Amino acid sequence: MTKPKLRDCLLLALSGTFLTLIISYTVIAGSYFITGFDTLTKTIMRELYQEYAGMIDQRVPIEQPRLLGFQIATSAEELPAVFQWQLGGATLPYDELKVVHLPPDQAKPPSTLFLMKMRTPQNHDIFLLRIVQEDRQNTQTMQDIDSKMEQLVIIGIIALSLSLLMLVLLYRAVASPLQRLTHWAQALHPGTILLPHPDFRFCEINNLADMVQTSLRSARKALEREHGFLRHASHELRTPLTIISSNLQLLQRFRPPDDLISRQVIDRIARATDNMSQLAETLLWLNRDEEYPIEPEPVPLEAVVHEMVEANRHLIHDKEVALATELQNCTMLLPATPSRIVIANLVRNACQHTHSGVIQIRLSAWGELEIRNDTDNEAAPSENQDGFGLGLNLVSQLATRFAWEFISEQQPHSWSSRLHFRSQINKPDSEQ
Repeated sequence: MTKPKLRDCLLLALSGTFLTLIISYTVIAGSYFITGFDTLTKTIMRELYQEYAGMIDQRVPIEQPRLLGFQIATSAEELPAVFQWQLGGATLPYDELKVVHLPPDQAKPPSTLFLMKMRTPQNHDIFLLRIVQEDRQNTQTMQDIDSKMEQLVIIGIIALSLSLLMLVLLYRAVASPLQRLTHWAQALHPGTILLPHPDFRFCEINNLADMVQTSLRSARKALEREHGFLRHASHELRTPLTIISSNLQLLQRFRPPDDLISRQVIDRIARATDNMSQLAETLLWLNRDEEYPIEPEPVPLEAVVHEMVEANRHLIHDKEVALATELQNCTMLLPATPSRIVIANLVRNACQHTHSGVIQIRLSAWGELEIRNDTDNEAAPSENQDGFGLGLNLVSQLATRFAWEFISEQQPHSWSSRLHFRSQINKPDSEQ
């Protein structure tokens, strides 16, 4: 599921806020515009009430006001027929303006009725009404009102457009530094991590860039310390390993031939020494500076695999393990030492950590090496005491560095590893 982007959420939220505010204010302004006419009508009717209420209580004959068609009635029966028809005998509440619009099918010409009922101090009812017919003058007035409403809508649209334009400009002003920060962080490498970062305009983004740079510098220092330790440790291990190997050769030469216990002890020391030498060499290659590329050279993979099988065959000498090989001729343009290291690690792991069963080693003509351990022991090879997983981890790191494809799979009674070498030349020896 794709996660939403922060900028899209921010843009949507701000757009929705602006749109809601502008539409709300436009609707409110239109409502107030219409309500203003009703309020004006009620104000005039209340002024007429103040003028005529005393006369009605004193039963003084009154004349109809001559003001914009307003009329006064003292009972519902005196109302025009159209008002009586609209009321339908219903009781009209006091001091409340009732507005009725009569369409052309109900009145000719179409009209708008205004009616308000009030009570005098001596509890006499008084009806104030006005009938506005759509004649030429009123039609012009309504057109003026419609024109004002259209202007109000146009102003709302313009305000919305300007708000969206300001939102886009604000979004660009904020998003541009964030995009620059992203590109800067993606382009960081050991040669630029120590340089000052560019100015991203906003102090918060500059602070974020400082945090990114500080974290990467700390990680780089830790990595350099780790690489330095591994390089020094690997170099320092070579001398004692060489001494141990030399003395083991002397022990093997001068030990009594019938001393079985001495032979077993010396063989175990020799295997541990070989493992340590292989590990030291692998660590040196893993920590080699990538700035200095390794020149590839033709590597006869069949010969290398066969050499490593013979060099490690002694590891299964006293075990119930059968070793089967199926090697095709294959020469590829590869970095020689790393390719030998990964092959040696895979073969050594297979021989050292399989205690019973079958080891199958296959090499295809296109450079795919597969080693499969079929064993009767249900425990995974990585659970053995010698640490099968470390060798595979080192192989995986070297394969990643040189863009080789490495896959390791575990099943209840088997373990398989596949390594696919990649190079500029991938031809069987028979075709060369």
